[in-house]
Amino acid sequence: MLRRYFAPLSLLFGFSIALSLLGTSPAPGQGFLVDSRPGRHFRLPRPVFPPRPAPQPSSYKIESLEVNAKLEDSTARVQVSQTFKNTGSGQLEACFIFPLPYDGAVDQLTLLVNGKEYAAKLLSKEEARQRYEEIVRSNRDPALLEWIGAGMFQTSVFPIPPGEERTVTLRYTQLCRKHGLTDFLFPLSTAKYTEGLLNKLSVRVSIESATDIKNIYSPSHKVEIDRTGSRRAIVEFEAKDLIPTEDFRLFYDAESGKLGASLVSYRPDKDDDGYFLLLATPGIKAAAERDEDDGRDERPAKTVVFVVDRSGSMSGEKMEQAREALKFVLNNLRKGDTFNIVAYDSEIETFRPELQRYDDESRAAALSFADGLYAGGSTNIDGALQRALDLVQDDDRPTYVIFLTDGLPTVGETSEAAIVRHASEANRVRARVFVFGVGYDVNSRLLDKLARENYGQSEYVRPDDDIEDAVSKLYRRIGAPVMTDVTVKWDVEGGDDAVRRLYPEGSFDLFAGDQLAMVGRYRQGGAAKVTIAGRVGDNEQTFDFPAQLVEESDDDTNAFVAKLWATRRVGEIIDEIDLKGKNDELVKELVDLATKHGILTPYTSFLADETNEARGADLYSAADAQLRQLNESDGALGVRQREFKGSYQYAERPAATGGGAGFGGYGAAAGPAAAEPDQLAILARTAGRGVTYYDAQQDKRFVAANCITVGRKTLFRRDGQWVDSDVTDEERKTAQKIDRYSRESFELVERHGKHVAQYLAIDEPVVVKLDGQVYAW
Repeated sequence: MLRRYFAPLSLLFGFSIALSLLGTSPAPGQGFLVDSRPGRHFRLPRPVFPPRPAPQPSSYKIESLEVNAKLEDSTARVQVSQTFKNTGSGQLEACFIFPLPYDGAVDQLTLLVNGKEYAAKLLSKEEARQRYEEIVRSNRDPALLEWIGAGMFQTSVFPIPPGEERTVTLRYTQLCRKHGLTDFLFPLSTAKYTEGLLNKLSVRVSIESATDIKNIYSPSHKVEIDRTGSRRAIVEFEAKDLIPTEDFRLFYDAESGKLGASLVSYRPDKDDDGYFLLLATPGIKAAAERDEDDGRDERPAKTVVFVVDRSGSMSGEKMEQAREALKFVLNNLRKGDTFNIVAYDSEIETFRPELQRYDDESRAAALSFADGLYAGGSTNIDGALQRALDLVQDDDRPTYVIFLTDGLPTVGETSEAAIVRHASEANRVRARVFVFGVGYDVNSRLLDKLARENYGQSEYVRPDDDIEDAVSKLYRRIGAPVMTDVTVKWDVEGGDDAVRRLYPEGSFDLFAGDQLAMVGRYRQGGAAKVTIAGRVGDNEQTFDFPAQLVEESDDDTNAFVAKLWATRRVGEIIDEIDLKGKNDELVKELVDLATKHGILTPYTSFLADETNEARGADLYSAADAQLRQLNESDGALGVRQREFKGSYQYAERPAATGGGAGFGGYGAAAGPAAAEPDQLAILARTAGRGVTYYDAQQDKRFVAANCITVGRKTLFRRDGQWVDSDVTDEERKTAQKIDRYSRESFELVERHGKHVAQYLAIDEPVVVKLDGQVYAW
């Protein structure tokens, strides 16, 4: 029978390996290793690059890790399969140790090794603490300190002969935390103690609910979501060659009605503003369910104007892709929509003089018009935009302009400021302008300004990318508006600015299958009321939701909210500097956010230099110099910078650390990873905690050798120590020194909270500030 779950948790479930070794060398792999023989000092394996040239007496490799979970309301039934291969020369005597929630949220646990069941013993919280401390002290290894405060399952020993594989399968039932959102967490972070990379990680979560599922959100991984019905969904994530330092986290909620909303808040310091994430998703029935309801479709009709560049530079494959993109939009309009096409080079041509109502006849004629487009002439961006916006005069329905160009303005008005001003003046119905820059020969700053001033968003299609893929991806998102001109109001104590720095800000639209993820700051904790208002069809509708803003967080379970807010704020700062010019206040805030939250950008990447000794005003001067790159508005560097900026402005997850979502992944930023031997070595040395940053000139992501993020803190390497970014040089000199393996260190966790265990687990000298006191170990 499941135990009821009350207390907050930061580690809901994880498992590791303890090995009694027939040898003395470290064995690589997910989990931790313990040599049970008296007097042995054995440390958990760490990643090593390049790999050791000769096999170790005791070593193994994780071939794959597969997680399958089924969520029904707040109950999760989980099966984990993991294949190990003994690559050492000696036999492994393996014993699993699983860190568990201290509140007993896991039950019905079964362990199978190649199909044979093994016994497991549940240790009480106190027994588990003693066991963790015993291993830490006997092996002089701080790694297990990370799980101090968690319970433990410990299994009997099973052998793995050299050269053989064992598939370990774990099945358990878990009661998830639920505070509005159901919170499913599978800790993968034990896998950072491995020599080499995890070959393959696969996570599949099926969700079934008795009521309609609304929000589905993962702050940790870029998941694929397939909504197979209003009450069913499949969530999947796959990655290869990674150090999975980020626990897999998934939220969902379910409720009847046209809109579902939930809030997550985080406030690590009661004397500072807190952070929140508001999720809101409109209810929309799948096509099959609409058929069952006589095909009724509540989605409002819309207007779409497609503006396509047919200048000479679009000749060849680009023009073919643009035609196919236009056809995709035309084939996916719905009856009741209105539309038109504007094609431009030196001259401006429209499909019809006025907007056309979409039906079979107008669709066939428009497809024929698209087939007749060919490239030639110059680029009249100003004229094309004004013609498109002059076509739309009706503000009773949502209007979207899809504008595509591959070049600089060369005919008509060519002034950047004038083109933006003319478009804004012509946009009298608040049409949302989505801009596609094709290739590198575009003025990316102009395109960003056009999108920002006209309520839309800019996208960039690199030379080797497909225009049709990019346009169709956008149109799949915006093709079915459900709630338009949406606003969010807050009723909380503290006055008009009690909730501030909201992203996104202003009004916006919500689409079928879309999800609002709004982040912001709040001054005061307590009860609040959130009012979401907007147009649903022809009617104005308002929805109220209760919310609770936490007074002070006692752990780092929701620390991702602060980093997500900071990621978007960094994007907004760069956008302000790019479009409106630099000022000292914005430059200072950009640097301060980088040092506090570990969010490095092309303009603060100097912080990742191990030899950097800059402090205070010197840091701001260095950032000011780097920001001169934004003067490049066209060419590859110009496009890459605006692409990067947009990825932070509209980030769905926090900026990633090196190994969190796979070193080959993008995290929140654009640009391929530099998965080179020196970068793998840095990734290994920082146990996957190293902050990644994007270099726009090289178009690569790198791992910072001297900057890591751990829970709520960012630490920089100084003189062989990892130093909390909140600690000054003077404070570091007077830090209170403690023995990492003493009872005093364990008492720090009890006194200041479980988040302290993460800092004790760092395998190098550390200096941190806890409630105003600076400690060193």
